[in-house]
Amino acid sequence: GPLLKKLERELSIYLGVEYVLGVTNATIGLIIALEALHKEGSIITPRFSFPATMNAIAMIGSNICFCDTLEYSPNVCLESLENKLIKDKSISTILLPNLWSTLNELEDIKILSNKYKVNLIYDSSQAFACSYKGHKISNNGNAEVFSFHATKLITSFEGGCITTNNRYLYEKLSNIRSSYGAVGHLYKPVKTANGRMSELQAGLCLKSLSK
Repeated sequence: GPLLKKLERELSIYLGVEYVLGVTNATIGLIIALEALHKEGSIITPRFSFPATMNAIAMIGSNICFCDTLEYSPNVCLESLENKLIKDKSISTILLPNLWSTLNELEDIKILSNKYKVNLIYDSSQAFACSYKGHKISNNGNAEVFSFHATKLITSFEGGCITTNNRYLYEKLSNIRSSYGAVGHLYKPVKTANGRMSELQAGLCLKSLSK
């Protein structure tokens, strides 16, 4: 609808990212992102996170591999992450949460994901509007997921979005999100779901964003 399109445009400008896809909630956003990016093998994530991070992995039927967080921080321990990537060759995707508005070492993690040739998705549900080295987070890894739940910084009472700078991935995410119709011509979905954000949610989120 028009309100959702307006919200996606305004979020794109605010976050400084090419593509924003509104979804009905962040858990659905994580599931769609994993469906679009993860092919086979295991997904690694910290053992300490909000349950939705693990639930999304379970929903797509993938194996979960756990790594550790730092001793006094919810952020991932880079040594633990790399050790698991070295030892478990089945890992093909990293899913990392940015909890409580704290940010992981984004540059070092990008280096690791490139080094071991794995997908990288951020669950930034709790980190909307946070900045890393002077830039709003939104384009780290292949995709990033945000939440607009009632407990978040901006809210649509329920809802969220997925961000990316990759046009092909954006079309793939869009086609998986919609239960009918096609977006663009780069990707024909095998699975679809009704993960769209409603106009009511989008209107509430626009009002919240304006404040």
